[in-house]
Amino acid sequence: MLHTSPSFIAVVSGLLVFGASGIILGPINVTGVQTLLGIWRQRMRASA
Repeated sequence: MLHTSPSFIAVVSGLLVFGASGIILGPINVTGVQTLLGIWRQRMRASA
């Protein structure tokens, strides 16, 4: 779940980049990136 500040930034930047559909696509993109970074961090810790 996104905190209020990152979700607001995601919605505004999504609107700027994608237009009206950015209200949905912006937060989805941010959540996807956060998830992938979390997986990557876990794999890096496991291999170290």
